[in-house]
Amino acid sequence: MNGSFLSDPDFWPTWLLRHVNLIFMADAGFVRSVSVDEPALQGFDGMQWTDFKSDLGVAVGTRNGSFRIGMVWRTDAAEPAQFVLRLSRPF
Repeated sequence: MNGSFLSDPDFWPTWLLRHVNLIFMADAGFVRSVSVDEPALQGFDGMQWTDFKSDLGVAVGTRNGSFRIGMVWRTDAAEPAQFVLRLSRPF
């Protein structure tokens, strides 16, 4: 979301987010080891929701995506927030 979505309210300083994007992040993943001799779809049996790892976060980044700074919080486990800094364009 870029700063222009907040240009209507009189109380919001539009110059604050004029050249940056406000980023809301959500991520989830699942990793399991399977022998290289097994078929490509092998290893999904017995999968449970508790096997997934997930997090939510918020960041501020440049409009072209070359810089991002933010925080992410695990949602599947009680852990402190993690600091995120990215200095390259996304793929």
